[in-house]
Amino acid sequence: MFWRVSQKGCGADVSIYRTLLEALCDNGEVEEAVEVLETVLRKGLKAPRKYYKQLDFGHFHLKDEAGISQAKVLINEALMRGGFPSSDGYRAIAIDFYSERRIADGDKVLEEMHRKGFKSSLRIYEAKVAALFAAGKVDEAVDVVEGK
Repeated sequence: MFWRVSQKGCGADVSIYRTLLEALCDNGEVEEAVEVLETVLRKGLKAPRKYYKQLDFGHFHLKDEAGISQAKVLINEALMRGGFPSSDGYRAIAIDFYSERRIADGDKVLEEMHRKGFKSSLRIYEAKVAALFAAGKVDEAVDVVEGK
């Protein structure tokens, strides 16, 4: 699996890695998730050196909910920045976040995608609108549809 990622980049598969790593965190196996992440970054994804050095989970208390949440944020950022930038990878992560009703996280991915020069797809906006409707934010959903 890591070899394939190193040859092709992660693209849409980043969603699978993210799901696996977050599930490990949710089960209290944060150390295991960090080990898997480090292996993915070392053998497959190409994280910039300066970012890879910032992945320090040592200052979090990884047994409480706040520490696990912070670890998940770092893992998601590492997966987003550590891969070969591609519209498939960004799309997969953004759609995942929107389908989980994590609108702010999805918006961050969308901003990063645009900053890197990639165009967003209709599927991303469909997922965003669905998330906004589910959150009861009808006016914001209408703004997205109208292109504001």
